[in-house]
Formats: sequence, C-alpha cells, structure tokens
Amino acid sequence: SESGYIGLVFSYQSPGHMYIVVWRQDYKTWLHGDCTTKCNSYDAKGGTTGLQVRRLHITSTDKDSIESMLWLSSDSAASTLLWQDPGQATWTPGTAYRWFLSHRPSTASFRIRIYTAEAGLVVDSGNIYDTTYLGGKVGLYNFRQSQAVWNNLVVGCVVPERYGLSFAGGSFLHLGSLTQLNLTKNFLLSSWVFPGVLEAGVVQPILCTDNHYVCLYLDDGWKLSGRIGEVVASHAIPLEVGSWYLVALKVDLQNNLLTVFRNTEGVSAVIPALSANPNSTQLYLGSDTTNHFTGTVTDVRVITRLLSADALSTILAPSLARQRKMGIVALHLTFSEEEEYGDQFSEVTASSPLPVFSPVSISGHLHLLQETSEGDARKRRRRFAKGTLAEGGRRRRRRRVREEL
Repeated sequence: SESGYIGLVFSYQSPGHMYIVVWRQDYKTWLHGDCTTKCNSYDAKGGTTGLQVRRLHITSTDKDSIESMLWLSSDSAASTLLWQDPGQATWTPGTAYRWFLSHRPSTASFRIRIYTAEAGLVVDSGNIYDTTYLGGKVGLYNFRQSQAVWNNLVVGCVVPERYGLSFAGGSFLHLGSLTQLNLTKNFLLSSWVFPGVLEAGVVQPILCTDNHYVCLYLDDGWKLSGRIGEVVASHAIPLEVGSWYLVALKVDLQNNLLTVFRNTEGVSAVIPALSANPNSTQLYLGSDTTNHFTGTVTDVRVITRLLSADALSTILAPSLARQRKMGIVALHLTFSEEEEYGDQFSEVTASSPLPVFSPVSISGHLHLLQETSEGDARKRRRRFAKGTLAEGGRRRRRRRVREEL
C-alpha cells in the first residue's frame, strides 16, 4: 500500500554521486513539508510510474532537499534522467521479480532487465551509455517501501562471451554516411578480422565506402591495404586463412599521412591534396556494394577527431571509456549480444542474407596491444621521471642562487 520506489544503486562514489535504478508502482506528487510552497513547483515533476535510470550528482547536505531530489522524475540540478521505460510497466505487490543489471565500464554502458516467473521479461532498458561513473559500489534502494524483501543478491565480474560477425554470400552492414559518422578530418577505422577464404584476383573490402574514397581492404594478392582518395598504402606480406589480425586505417590530415596497421606494424603513405568527397558517401562493413569480404570480424571501431600524437595502443585499448567521454567514438560494435549492433546505432542496417553471429576467441592475440600499451606506459614513466629530476635540479640551482644572494 506504500507509495515509493524500489531499485538498485551502482557505481556508488559517495552519498550524492551514483547511478540509481528506480521503479514506481503508481504516479504520486511529492507532498513533503509545507505544501503551499512546494507542491506547485514539484507537482509536474512528481514520482512517475515505471522504471527509470538516473545519474545523481547531489551536493546539498539538507535532508529535505535530498529527499525532494530523489523523488523527482525529471531532470534537475542534482539528477539526470538517462532512461525511462516508455511502456511504464508497473510492479504488483506480493510478486517476486528477478533483476539483472550489467555494467561494462570499458564501454561505458549498462543495461537493466527485470523478469517474473510467470510473465518472463517485464522491462529491458537496452544499452545505456554514460561515462560519468566508471565503477563503484553496488547496493539496494528503497524509498518509502519498507516492506520490500530482497534476497539472493549476487555481485561479480563476468567476462562476456565475445561474438564475431561472419560474412559470406554477399552479406554486409551499412554503417552510415561519412558525414553522419563525422569522418571529415583525422579518423581511424579498425577491426579484428579472421579471413575465411582468400581467392586470387578477388578484392575483399573490410571497411569501405561505396565509391572507394576511403577503404580498408585485402587486395587481390591477399595483402592488407588502405586508401583515401587516390592514395594507397599496402603491407608486403599477405594475410593467411585461420589467424586473427588487428587491422586499422588511420588518416592524419594534419601531417598529410595515411597509415595502415597490421597488428601493431604500420605502413604509411603521404597524402597530397585530396579531391572533394561527396557528403552522401556511405560506409560499409564487409562490402563496397560490389565486392564482399568472406570471414569473421569483431570489435569494430570508428574513431573521429584523433590527435596526431595518439598512439595505436591508446586508440585501440580494451576500454573506450576515456574516448567516449571525449566524444570521439563515432561507432563501436562489440557484438557481445546478438542484437547489439541494431540497438546501439539507428543508422546501422544489415543486408540480406544476414551476417551470422558466432562465439569467437582472440585472447591469444590480445597480447599485441598489451605489450604495446605497457611499452607506452614505460615511456611515459621515463619521461615523467626525467621531468621530475630536471625540475628537481632547477629547484636546487634556484635555491643556491638565493643563498648566494
């Protein structure tokens, strides 16, 4: 009979900074304290029916103010609504619900699903993206629901099964136009690829536009190549069937440089003045609309607005949380769940026949980036140490000069 919220707390940083999942049975406005001064301002923002996911950033220490902020359903200075169930499904007293919350700080994404034994899935938020809080404590949330009973709370780190997308028979994904993806200046296209069939004399596009203005592909000699405009950079050693490769195309227009990476080895070509590219140019995964890739791909990334000095290990690190916070991730397809490429990006559409999802394992190859990342970290530590020593020497010299004076 009580009117309030039940839910979960996660990425808890402090009493006012966390994500909360809240679920209300019915709508009710906040009637705390003197109604003549509060009801009018809060009436339209009262406790809304259904499930919500919010980000809290409360700085007040006043108990009444905090209660009001937690009750409000819309955005405020201390609470940001990240998702709300459009169907406004409600809960029924005396019913057992199973809650499943998954949070992946590496991709700054989380998802909440609620089930019952009778009805099955009741609410599914889909993937929600926010980079504010990347990990923290997990707990339960009750607001004026003193009779709610929780049990079997399990919290743990789950390694998601990695899926790949297998292309055969002319299947592909349409990722959107270069304008939609903001690929107008410095950018990078990358993917892990597992070639299925390599045929002599057949070009296999991996990430390619319909007019070949930008293309990362296997040429007719099975060599990894990349192009922008009329400029082409190619690796000398052909790829082989039965192995995973990290492939990437990086365009650096600040330094007029095109670089194609095979694992961590890069081959570059100088970019002269480029011809104008039509804004309607479309980007595809596994095709250029004429030729098609045969094999499996996973962890596809489109990164925009790169800095010339960004290292490959930084750009392609397992965690993209920092890049998401900077707003430079135009597209990231992890294929951790079968529907993910359709849920994340409305512009992504699949061909007919559809690409096929299947579990993949590239763990034996991930050491390539790990070693590079560790090497970059050692370089940063050496630079920091040198700078610290140099600054220390300057301070000692300044102190001697002052003493002499």
